[in-house]
Amino acid sequence: MYFGTEQQAKIFCSKTKLFRHATSLGGAESLCEWRAMSDATVDRTLVRISVGVEGIEDLIGDMNRALALAAQ
Repeated sequence: MYFGTEQQAKIFCSKTKLFRHATSLGGAESLCEWRAMSDATVDRTLVRISVGVEGIEDLIGDMNRALALAAQ
């Protein structure tokens, strides 16, 4: 997922509650990762999302809330 600015990407990852900010290790939990944190060659507005086994409505709500906060 690409954001308009680097700051929005960082805020999104910091404001999710169900998505852990981590690189995917093949687990069952939902993760989000600001890619520039671990790979300096990627676009600094890129966030990687890995969806786990949590309830889809809960995940959508969490993402919508974090997106709204990042857009402020």
